[in-house]
Amino acid sequence: MKALKILQSSLPASTYRNTFSVASAKDLWDLLKSGNEAPNRPKLTKEFEDLEMYDGESMDSYLERVLDIVERFRRYGNPKSDDEVITKLLTSLTWPYDEAATVLEEIMSLPDMTLNDLIGLCGTFGDYPVEFTIGELKKSRKSLEKAKSEQMWCGLCKKYDHNQEDCYRSDTSGQCHVCGARGGDCARGCTVKENGKPEHLMLAVTTGDFVYDDGMWMVYSTASDHMTPYLKQFTTLDRTYKAPCWNG
Repeated sequence: MKALKILQSSLPASTYRNTFSVASAKDLWDLLKSGNEAPNRPKLTKEFEDLEMYDGESMDSYLERVLDIVERFRRYGNPKSDDEVITKLLTSLTWPYDEAATVLEEIMSLPDMTLNDLIGLCGTFGDYPVEFTIGELKKSRKSLEKAKSEQMWCGLCKKYDHNQEDCYRSDTSGQCHVCGARGGDCARGCTVKENGKPEHLMLAVTTGDFVYDDGMWMVYSTASDHMTPYLKQFTTLDRTYKAPCWNG
């Protein structure tokens, strides 16, 4: 409280009147800071809108200027979105970079590309001739296109070894959306999807002298079919249907 009073005593009367509701020295400092920054925000917005690469300016130099303005927006508590910065970078390059901008746009249109990816790509120009870097960017584009087309990603279990539509977690009921069977790995392990024919998982056990009650079924969690020794449990029974069984 003493620090707050000391700070308030150093303020002009017009500013002091705006600090009556402040509870601590830190709150007062934050209030003064935001007040000092507020007049600069319209100026910074105009600076960002007018931002363009100078004739003869290197990519590294221009990238540094862009990121400096982006950082100032962040400090003022009004950060620019990645999409805004990406658009600014791709549309404000000078004519020697026209072809490079086209290639960069094609790369950034690929899935999951971020501002950091674009910054990294722009950083490859360095001191190399623009034509050389454009050639390297085209190679990168082909590699990325191939990688993105082959990339698998499951948003349910956060793994790269299968796609979400093939994930056993995609149906919480445990029913395969390909063949309709329950149990197993659902779509990812579906034999209909792979072979065009359903396979059945059966549990075979020896129970000795154990006696099954009339209403008892033999159930196993990963088997696709369950059994009962009592025919009367079935309303209909197709004895012509046969399916392959494998020893596992």
